[in-house]
Amino acid sequence: MSAAVICLSSPVDVLSVVPHLLGFHPSQSLVLVCLTSHGKGARVGLVARMDLPAEGQADAAADALLPALAREDPDAAVVIAYGTPVDEGTVAVEVLSGALSEVGVQVRGRLVVVEGRWQSLDSPDRHDWTVVPGPDAAASLEFAVVAGSAPVASRSVLEGRCAAGARADAVGRECARLDRVHGEVTVERGAAVWGRLLLDRADLAGFPDATVALAAVSLHAGGTPALRDALAGWLTPGVLPAHEMHPVALAGLREHLPLPWWDSPRGQADPATAAHLLDRLIQVAGCLPDPYAVPVLTVLGHTAWNQGNGAVARVALDRARAADPAYYLAALLDRVVTEGMRPRAM
Repeated sequence: MSAAVICLSSPVDVLSVVPHLLGFHPSQSLVLVCLTSHGKGARVGLVARMDLPAEGQADAAADALLPALAREDPDAAVVIAYGTPVDEGTVAVEVLSGALSEVGVQVRGRLVVVEGRWQSLDSPDRHDWTVVPGPDAAASLEFAVVAGSAPVASRSVLEGRCAAGARADAVGRECARLDRVHGEVTVERGAAVWGRLLLDRADLAGFPDATVALAAVSLHAGGTPALRDALAGWLTPGVLPAHEMHPVALAGLREHLPLPWWDSPRGQADPATAAHLLDRLIQVAGCLPDPYAVPVLTVLGHTAWNQGNGAVARVALDRARAADPAYYLAALLDRVVTEGMRPRAM
């Protein structure tokens, strides 16, 4: 999936787009934004977030980020701590910045954010705090237009959206019923239902429990993950070639889930459609209890990671792994996300 280029010319620009890059507004976090030179600005690469390390743990936190950094091989980076009045995160920023310099990465910004204000550790006046750029900042506005979505208030909000919701028990009962009925769930029917669920702009609450259940169970119709794998590939052009998808699943997706980028010579996704598809996957996952949510969460995690949305990928895979630690594809994607492997390296 080709990414649009947004030029960032200063650490402040990076600060203004971090909520978009993560998908939520961070707090008590250590964030690393990798940059690659692009014209007069920089292209954002790997974006890594971890909880702000506790006292004495900053070195271990830096060590944990270095393997992903080595694979990314950025020209430069910006390090940001989102702290509190008690712990601004200064030590974590200094330790990580030192580790980056040791491996030859230029640190373009060492920033600390506390209660909506920020300062640079490189500023001669450490008492100079500035209001964090809001959603009307130029870089933030540009990113919002390109991404076609806005960040949620916090990671916990994102976790809540991906968690089992009010319909989960009822949809779970329908899933269990479908599991007992031989021949009712097929790849063809599943592809048709997924087309309706993902393309329809109506509220998902309007779809019957049985429809959502059929979509979930169909990802392993016939005892194989044919539709799961095809759907994951269909939503992320360029990752899985069409000729490697199950032919029946591919035919069903072509008919019922036509996506504009499959007719584009460059296979380039438009951001608005990609954002809508991701949001619908989140909604479907929220309708399912854990035992039946894992395949959907795995497709969600794969799609989010390939769209560059590591936050949604992380939340989806955390729930999938907690529900079924032995589910192989979720375990594989969990490793990919944890180690910061870029989608094309998969």
